[in-house]
Amino acid sequence: LVMAPIWAFTGRTEIKGEHSWKKRSLTNGDVVNDRCKNARVCLEGQINGEDFRLERVVTKSSLKRLAFSYGGEDLTMQESRLTQEKIDALVNTRLLSRIVCHDHDHIN
Repeated sequence: LVMAPIWAFTGRTEIKGEHSWKKRSLTNGDVVNDRCKNARVCLEGQINGEDFRLERVVTKSSLKRLAFSYGGEDLTMQESRLTQEKIDALVNTRLLSRIVCHDHDHIN
């Protein structure tokens, strides 16, 4: 749940292996529960004072839906790659993906 907003914005979750500093992103198969057909996250909030809504849905093998609206305008494109480019242009996703969450094992 902690990584859901980052996954919604970027389509990636970067994790560190238990005994490795090497990063890897979870696959769709990792994100989708074994008992489910898909995983879905929907975020609503404000960016620069404008309302936004973002929805990402994946199956175990592919991206099923990526929808994005900002300031009352639907910015969802026909190709998810183009929608992701709109999100990247509006939100500094390179910086956002560098956010680190520490669990009790990483805090001394």
